[in-house]
Amino acid sequence: MYSLYTGARSGEVLNLEWSRIDFDKSRVYLYPKNQKSRKHGTLILMPPSRIALLNREAFHMEHCLDSSWVFCQ
Repeated sequence: MYSLYTGARSGEVLNLEWSRIDFDKSRVYLYPKNQKSRKHGTLILMPPSRIALLNREAFHMEHCLDSSWVFCQ
């Protein structure tokens, strides 16, 4: 759901860390090393993608608390 509403590439999604998400501003900050263009970027969190990430945060707190990755294994 997150990638569908943000247009993020798979590498941007899989390398996403919690520290790069600003829920207050509804933004995700992308660093050059995580982008195909090698430039800084910002994704705006639309309500469905924001909700998906908040749900993921609840899962994260229960199953992989020690990981900085949003999509941990």
